[in-house]
Amino acid sequence: MKNKLKNNFLTKTATCVYAVCILCGVIYGFVRPPFYLHFLDGLTISGFFALGVALIRASWLAGDFTFFSWHPKKRSKNPYSRYEEDPTRGMSYREYRSAIREERKDLRNDYLPSSLLVLAAALILSLLY
Repeated sequence: MKNKLKNNFLTKTATCVYAVCILCGVIYGFVRPPFYLHFLDGLTISGFFALGVALIRASWLAGDFTFFSWHPKKRSKNPYSRYEEDPTRGMSYREYRSAIREERKDLRNDYLPSSLLVLAAALILSLLY
């Protein structure tokens, strides 16, 4: 259990998310007094931006954006075209999307737990205000 929590919340990506969110909160707190109130605002806003990145990453992992990279047939008659060597050429969209999902099934979304932790910390700190 401890290793699972450590793998979710103390990765390199999660540490970067924490640092960026705290830095945004501190900068916004110094620019606009009172410090604590605007620190919480900056932390919350940057936490929601990190959550947005996490949701986009989750959609990418699920293959929701695969339509933009799907090539159902050859685009040009030139045999040296960049689509000539495409292994997915000629696949239906459902086959292509399932192949993409299978390819990305082992990838992780490190932004999601860290952004939720930043938002939870902002909520707890706001209750102390």
